[in-house]
Amino acid sequence: MDTIQTSPTKVTRHLFIGEWQYSVTYEAPANPDDTGNDANNANAANGEAPTSEASASLMADVGPLHHRVTLPPGVWCYDAIVDALVTAEYPSPRMQAVINNYLAAPDDPAIHAEFAAMQAWRTEAKRLAREALATTPDGE
Repeated sequence: MDTIQTSPTKVTRHLFIGEWQYSVTYEAPANPDDTGNDANNANAANGEAPTSEASASLMADVGPLHHRVTLPPGVWCYDAIVDALVTAEYPSPRMQAVINNYLAAPDDPAIHAEFAAMQAWRTEAKRLAREALATTPDGE
């Protein structure tokens, strides 16, 4: 396994069936309890597969405030990284709930704050994806 960058975002890769498979370790959102990952973290801690339908697999926590996403072998592009990061913190049912709650009551302060936190994570995921891509050698 090669470590390509160590801080703040760590990208690792290993050969899997002849293709590179990349993982991105990142600092979790400020309040991970609000992201709906408790079931995934509990499953990962027990050695079970995550329950989310993420395009990338959410791995067990790798530090007190860090998470890791692993993309499928041979996949390493901006859209896939952003999707993996966003989906890891906001699986489809959670994302739909946040959006539908906001559509139903955009003036509710708690719902607005939840929506703003989700949008902030999407923005951060895009930044992390650009940073991760910048750390890999050209042509990979």
